[in-house]
Amino acid sequence: MTSEQQPNLTPTELYIPSFKSSTLSSEDSRKLFEHYRGCGKRTRKHLNTLNQMKLDSRNVINNLNPFILCFLQSPKEKTQGGKIHLSTPPLDRIGYNLPRFEDLANTLNENPEYLRLSTIDFALVLRSIEGPNQIIAEDLADQISAKYGNLKLPMLISLRGTLLKQLPGSNYDSLGFNITDDTQIVHAPIINQPGYFLPGDIDQRTCLPRQTKKERKTGDLELITHKTGLTRAYISLYGDIDCGHPDLGITDPSGRLFVIKK
Repeated sequence: MTSEQQPNLTPTELYIPSFKSSTLSSEDSRKLFEHYRGCGKRTRKHLNTLNQMKLDSRNVINNLNPFILCFLQSPKEKTQGGKIHLSTPPLDRIGYNLPRFEDLANTLNENPEYLRLSTIDFALVLRSIEGPNQIIAEDLADQISAKYGNLKLPMLISLRGTLLKQLPGSNYDSLGFNITDDTQIVHAPIINQPGYFLPGDIDQRTCLPRQTKKERKTGDLELITHKTGLTRAYISLYGDIDCGHPDLGITDPSGRLFVIKK
């Protein structure tokens, strides 16, 4: 994908989400969890990949993975009167969206304490077609090539705007991903440079460090990558950015839902 072929991303005001707008209230968390439990219940109960999200005793949503996050913003087909209708996605019902790269980057640069002790998935990383998650990687590469032209790897694909779909052959209950006009797709060569970076040195365009170095100094954070395939990108408990985890379906109690008001 050349610079001329980059997706025309919708401009957004660059701001630092307040604590209230970056975490759900107890009431909204309960509402979202009920929508999650009710949306596609018959299908979801047979899909272990999707059936992991939990609401703890403090009404905090956790145990997330990229598939669940895309499920929360995906409409469900319903048949009424012989016609197919699309239901409102769970996140839309409570008036929230997943964050854009710049939303997370601003928070990491200015108010990282909001994200401390949380694991936050925000993107998929496409390094090559071959390697981990090859079937999903091939499908995403085909979608991106058809929509925007030639691939320029490594590529960052936002979970924001990306929807869930059935994909035969996928190791995750035959689930895959559909990109949309709201999906941010960015060539990110920094992924070829694993290493250490200074806190607050996050690129708003990618939510990745602007630069890395080989030697670690006190207070530095780490960019972790993988050489091939399709992996997930997430912010770890202490601020490191891991772009190299090949298991797209695993969940963690520290996995939190970071959202922005629509």
